[in-house]
Amino acid sequence: MAGLHSSAPLGAAHSATGPPAALMFALGLSLANLVGYSLASAIGIACRSPSAGMQLGAMLALYSFLFCGLLVNKATLERMGEHLAQSGSAALGGLVRALPATSFMFRFLEMVLVNELGTIGAPMVDIEQRAIPGSPHYPAVHVPGPYILDFLGYNHGDEGAAGCWLDMPCAAWADLQALVLWLVAGQASCYLLLRFFVSDPH
Repeated sequence: MAGLHSSAPLGAAHSATGPPAALMFALGLSLANLVGYSLASAIGIACRSPSAGMQLGAMLALYSFLFCGLLVNKATLERMGEHLAQSGSAALGGLVRALPATSFMFRFLEMVLVNELGTIGAPMVDIEQRAIPGSPHYPAVHVPGPYILDFLGYNHGDEGAAGCWLDMPCAAWADLQALVLWLVAGQASCYLLLRFFVSDPH
């Protein structure tokens, strides 16, 4: 989608280049920006104090990036939630497992990465040791794309991929639809706040 593997003959089922991938990337990037704008606008409307609105907006941005899957990944949160559930805190465990769903950036990054890495059968990353005299030599480590997605807790995008529109991974379309729902919710929040909680001082 962003062309990370366009120059390597990796034999992916879906190319990361081309008009459909470029269109999806542009749509996803635009929707992610609009969602952030809508949520920040809703916070600005709800807060009477500009400083409080700025503080809450910054906290929203930090929260979205914290649970986007790169800093605190979904797989780790799921294991933590299972541990809490086994310890007797089922509600808290379910809350911890649901944290990535409350970050719109998780959906955007998953949409980008599932097309870049999800259908690559060949290794995406080859880790090779540099030849240093006197040091032991280890074989190269091959890291396939789906393993990277698994480690970060993102969807593979394999299921039913061949039948999706414009031959793009189904998981990417699901993430795009989720971003649309985030945008609708943000715009609806702005409208409701303006309609019922803001009055003309004149």
